[in-house]
Amino acid sequence: MVARKDIDVELARKLKAQGLNYKEIGDQLGTNGITMRMRLDPQYADRRREQVNETRRIKRYGHDNRVRKSPRVAPDDLDSLPALPSDTRSVTGRLCGDPLPGRSALDQRKTNQC
Repeated sequence: MVARKDIDVELARKLKAQGLNYKEIGDQLGTNGITMRMRLDPQYADRRREQVNETRRIKRYGHDNRVRKSPRVAPDDLDSLPALPSDTRSVTGRLCGDPLPGRSALDQRKTNQC
Protein backbone atom coordinates (compact mmCIF):
# COMPACT_ATOMS: atom_id res chain seq x y z
CA MET A 1 0.00 0.00 0.00
CA VAL A 2 1.25 3.47 -0.85
CA ALA A 3 2.09 5.69 2.10
CA ARG A 4 -0.21 8.65 2.58
CA LYS A 5 1.48 11.92 1.69
CA ASP A 6 1.54 14.63 4.36
CA ILE A 7 -0.58 17.54 3.16
CA ASP A 8 -1.35 20.75 5.01
CA VAL A 9 -5.13 20.36 5.12
CA GLU A 10 -5.66 23.70 6.86
CA LEU A 11 -3.80 25.53 4.08
CA ALA A 12 -5.80 23.57 1.52
CA ARG A 13 -9.07 24.63 3.19
CA LYS A 14 -7.96 28.28 3.13
CA LEU A 15 -7.11 28.02 -0.57
CA LYS A 16 -10.49 26.41 -1.25
CA ALA A 17 -12.20 29.24 0.63
CA GLN A 18 -10.34 31.69 -1.62
CA GLY A 19 -12.04 30.08 -4.61
CA LEU A 20 -9.33 27.80 -5.99
CA ASN A 21 -10.46 24.48 -7.41
CA TYR A 22 -9.09 21.12 -6.27
CA LYS A 23 -6.62 20.84 -9.16
CA GLU A 24 -5.14 24.27 -8.47
CA ILE A 25 -4.83 23.47 -4.77
CA GLY A 26 -3.20 20.15 -5.59
CA ASP A 27 -0.73 21.84 -7.93
CA GLN A 28 0.31 24.25 -5.16
CA LEU A 29 0.68 21.51 -2.56
CA GLY A 30 2.37 18.97 -4.84
CA THR A 31 -0.42 16.44 -5.32
CA ASN A 32 -3.35 15.95 -7.68
CA GLY A 33 -6.89 17.31 -7.55
CA ILE A 34 -8.56 14.02 -6.67
CA THR A 35 -6.35 13.62 -3.61
CA MET A 36 -7.24 17.13 -2.52
CA ARG A 37 -10.95 16.49 -2.98
CA MET A 38 -10.68 13.23 -1.03
CA ARG A 39 -9.03 15.07 1.87
CA LEU A 40 -11.34 18.11 1.87
CA ASP A 41 -14.71 16.56 1.01
CA PRO A 42 -15.52 13.56 3.26
CA GLN A 43 -18.79 12.76 1.43
CA TYR A 44 -16.92 12.53 -1.88
CA ALA A 45 -14.27 10.36 -0.20
CA ASP A 46 -16.93 7.94 1.06
CA ARG A 47 -18.62 7.70 -2.36
CA ARG A 48 -15.27 7.23 -4.09
CA ARG A 49 -14.19 4.49 -1.67
CA GLU A 50 -17.47 2.66 -2.26
CA GLN A 51 -16.95 2.89 -6.05
CA VAL A 52 -13.41 1.54 -5.75
CA ASN A 53 -14.52 -1.29 -3.46
CA GLU A 54 -17.35 -2.21 -5.84
CA THR A 55 -14.94 -2.30 -8.77
CA ARG A 56 -12.59 -4.54 -6.78
CA ARG A 57 -15.48 -6.89 -5.91
CA ILE A 58 -16.48 -7.17 -9.56
CA LYS A 59 -12.89 -7.81 -10.66
CA ARG A 60 -12.37 -10.40 -7.94
CA TYR A 61 -15.64 -12.31 -8.26
CA GLY A 62 -16.52 -11.53 -11.87
CA HIS A 63 -19.95 -10.08 -11.12
CA ASP A 64 -21.84 -7.64 -9.03
CA ASN A 65 -22.81 -9.66 -5.96
CA ARG A 66 -25.49 -7.32 -4.63
CA VAL A 67 -28.88 -9.00 -4.18
CA ARG A 68 -31.55 -7.89 -6.61
CA LYS A 69 -35.17 -8.80 -6.11
CA SER A 70 -37.29 -9.80 -9.05
CA PRO A 71 -40.42 -7.73 -9.63
CA ARG A 72 -43.52 -9.03 -7.91
CA VAL A 73 -46.66 -9.90 -9.83
CA ALA A 74 -49.99 -9.42 -8.09
CA PRO A 75 -52.14 -12.58 -7.98
CA ASP A 76 -54.90 -10.78 -9.91
CA ASP A 77 -52.49 -10.14 -12.78
CA LEU A 78 -51.48 -13.78 -13.18
CA ASP A 79 -54.51 -14.50 -15.37
CA SER A 80 -53.58 -11.68 -17.73
CA LEU A 81 -50.10 -13.08 -18.34
CA PRO A 82 -49.83 -15.20 -21.48
CA ALA A 83 -49.30 -18.88 -20.85
CA LEU A 84 -45.64 -19.77 -20.73
CA PRO A 85 -44.56 -22.65 -22.94
CA SER A 86 -42.87 -25.59 -21.27
CA ASP A 87 -39.19 -25.00 -20.74
CA THR A 88 -37.38 -27.42 -23.03
CA ARG A 89 -34.07 -25.52 -23.05
CA SER A 90 -30.87 -27.31 -22.15
CA VAL A 91 -28.96 -26.40 -19.00
CA THR A 92 -26.53 -24.45 -21.16
CA GLY A 93 -29.40 -22.61 -22.81
CA ARG A 94 -30.82 -21.67 -19.44
CA LEU A 95 -27.47 -20.48 -18.10
CA CYS A 96 -26.71 -18.51 -21.26
CA GLY A 97 -30.10 -16.82 -21.18
CA ASP A 98 -31.65 -18.30 -24.31
CA PRO A 99 -35.30 -17.25 -24.66
CA LEU A 100 -38.09 -19.68 -23.92
CA PRO A 101 -39.39 -21.63 -26.93
CA GLY A 102 -41.81 -19.42 -28.84
CA ARG A 103 -40.53 -16.23 -27.19
CA SER A 104 -37.50 -15.40 -29.35
CA ALA A 105 -37.66 -12.68 -31.99
CA LEU A 106 -37.21 -15.33 -34.70
CA ASP A 107 -40.15 -17.38 -33.38
CA GLN A 108 -42.31 -14.25 -33.17
CA ARG A 109 -41.44 -13.37 -36.78
CA LYS A 110 -42.26 -16.88 -37.97
CA THR A 111 -45.68 -16.81 -36.31
CA ASN A 112 -46.47 -13.37 -37.76
CA GLN A 113 -45.60 -14.53 -41.30
CA CYS A 114 -48.04 -17.43 -41.21
